[in-house]
Amino acid sequence: MFLDFLRLKLASPDFCFQAMFVTFCAYLVGFASGYGFREVLPPISFLFLLAYYRLDYVNSNLQAFQGKGYLLLFGLFLIFSILTSNQPLDSFLHVGRGLNKQFMVFFLALECAKNRQKVRLLAWMLLLGCYLEGLACVHQALTGYDLIHGDPLLSGRLTGTMAWYWVGSYLVLAGIPCLALACELWQSFGRGIGSFLVCALLLPPLFGIVFGGSRASYLAALATAAFSLLIHQTKLSRKQLALYLGLPTLAIIALLFFFGEGRFSLSGLVHDSRLTLWGYALKVFAQDPLTGVGAWQYRPTVQSLPLAATSPAELVNLSHPHNVYLQVLCETGLIGSLFCFLPIFALFLHGGRLVCQILRRPQIARQKRELAHLAFFFWLGCFAYFVHGLVGHDFFRPWYQALFFVHLGILQGAATALQINLKT
Repeated sequence: MFLDFLRLKLASPDFCFQAMFVTFCAYLVGFASGYGFREVLPPISFLFLLAYYRLDYVNSNLQAFQGKGYLLLFGLFLIFSILTSNQPLDSFLHVGRGLNKQFMVFFLALECAKNRQKVRLLAWMLLLGCYLEGLACVHQALTGYDLIHGDPLLSGRLTGTMAWYWVGSYLVLAGIPCLALACELWQSFGRGIGSFLVCALLLPPLFGIVFGGSRASYLAALATAAFSLLIHQTKLSRKQLALYLGLPTLAIIALLFFFGEGRFSLSGLVHDSRLTLWGYALKVFAQDPLTGVGAWQYRPTVQSLPLAATSPAELVNLSHPHNVYLQVLCETGLIGSLFCFLPIFALFLHGGRLVCQILRRPQIARQKRELAHLAFFFWLGCFAYFVHGLVGHDFFRPWYQALFFVHLGILQGAATALQINLKT
């Protein structure tokens, strides 16, 4: 009986879509809670997506999506990073692990962003995930241990449920699209009640960001705020530009110089080990500038260089140079970097251009403008990732890349929906 019932349900495209959407929402809410959410839920959701494509591909976002060629180019990048590797099997295992953790996520996000209601709900799921992770950070700060996994503080810094320093980066990158909901709350409830609701929802994540101590997340947040300001202020005089960007920058430098300690002092930033790692990456790049040494081959290549004998072991043993652009450059060369970043930045620019065009046209219908407004903040989330990548994590790190593909997929899904609506 149950199998017959399930077979009947799976014959319905609406059921397949809803099942995919619900499991993807659960994935967003539990994203930071553990590997189970990030590794098990995407394949389950993807199975429902395949069933939906089989039944109703003609009405899917993927069918209408105009960037399939860019996806093919990125797929060629992944193959290229394996075939040109010094150790193809190691590269294959490193890249291949992203199949269920990262690469499926883009297609799920693309399809789930069907309309304004769906995109808003996805943003709420991200906000709920950030809120719960923020509460986990508060609990860890008060007790010294994480509520779920029992992890202690790491060198005095919060780890939340992510067991490492990544929690601040996660909260910033996942939280930026949620700011669209803060704007909606202010508009719906007014400044009084709206401000109270916004503070209640955002204070726990903000606590995790501040006391997570991730300098990369601070940089991403500040740069994204400045970028958003420049987008909205189309006519800035030199004095306004100095006021909005220059003075806050000088204030931050002054605070670091007079009050900063350790990692957050001016000398700590100037003598950061990342500068040394970037030099290592350039030396790895010089080994094979065109095709690189292969995915996941940065560390073994550094360890084989003469500098390994005289450099600190903790730097030589790191698996990435703390810069995703230099990592891709040295591991896949100039050719691989073109295959990688051309499709990513093309999709980013395409989605952003369409969204900004709609937001600047007041005659566009309200529902379309609301969808564009939501998509704009996912666009900012992608921008924050690009800034964060200047000093951030391993390009292929599962949670890091998956979160980016969530933003990029939702942005492309919303842009596709907007294009379809504009034609009708």
